[in-house]
Amino acid sequence: EIQFDYIRFPAMGDTQNARYSFNPDQVKKHEVITGFLKKAYEALKPSGVVISVDVYGIMAWAQPIDVRITGQQLEDMAKYTDVICPMLYPSHFNRGFAGVSNPADQPYQFMHKGLTLMNKKVGSTGVVIRPWMQAMPYKVSSFTPRYISEQLKAGRDTQATGYMMWNAQNKYETAFAGMRSFHGSR
Repeated sequence: EIQFDYIRFPAMGDTQNARYSFNPDQVKKHEVITGFLKKAYEALKPSGVVISVDVYGIMAWAQPIDVRITGQQLEDMAKYTDVICPMLYPSHFNRGFAGVSNPADQPYQFMHKGLTLMNKKVGSTGVVIRPWMQAMPYKVSSFTPRYISEQLKAGRDTQATGYMMWNAQNKYETAFAGMRSFHGSR
């Protein structure tokens, strides 16, 4: 498998100072991303390799401004990839997003909603949806194994194919305990 991690344009910082090799007034960022994926897919797919891409979790909601800034047009990307991996970390949604005071404390809700929206966008293309899940206490009031099992339950309930866990400090004890609890209870 070849995974294109963070296949996007800059979304934070002084992005107005970015200079590109194309004219953004004439070519949309999502056309550049899709064009790259198409070339990579055509070159790599004959070897039998699986192609996957990481996308921001917010892209499941696909607000036009997010697509414009990142270049991540999911429907187009799905044509040239086998697996889409949305980074649906609840802590990475702003306070008040979708009317929720602290999204970081709603692991099931944000994972379920994000995966449901992803399925609506790309489910008919045959692409596999394999989410990244939050395995760290960032912005979370109570980070326990249940936090992990709630995300896993949302993945199961939306027919996600597998999952990946991320902890910025590479501390996975709580994630392992949550996985053991979830898989042992089925």
